[in-house]
Amino acid sequence: MQDRTRNSNVGSSTERKGVKAAIRYLRAQGYDPKDMGTQKVGHDIRLGKQRIEVKASEKNRAWMEVDIRSACKVTVNRQQNRAVAERNGLNIDGIVEVTRMGKHGGPVVYFFPRSVVEKYGLLGVKTLWIVRVPQEVRREYPLRMKKRGRRT
Repeated sequence: MQDRTRNSNVGSSTERKGVKAAIRYLRAQGYDPKDMGTQKVGHDIRLGKQRIEVKASEKNRAWMEVDIRSACKVTVNRQQNRAVAERNGLNIDGIVEVTRMGKHGGPVVYFFPRSVVEKYGLLGVKTLWIVRVPQEVRREYPLRMKKRGRRT
């Protein structure tokens, strides 16, 4: 299950348009893809038993961030102040990248099978500091703005 506290860098409307473009492309190739975007299963399209992640961009980029935290084991040694991440596999079987969304000459669709994802993928650890202030504590910290007059 995906972590709902994390927001993607790409706007959700661009991502949804990318999924629709990928589904159109796959159907034109004779496949029967299923949209899994609303089910929060960690991938966007199911193609038979294959789990396909869709990445969309308005630019012609050559990099993607794929969330594989559910397929990793992270061990934290607090005394040495370090963490070790061990990848147990991938939670996807391929990536469909849709670039140049809404641009002239676009969209351009790429399909990267699992072998390419494993060959060019780098395991990175992002440190996230998620602050969730309870409602009763929030009441103690309201910002009081001073009204300023118009300067002439």
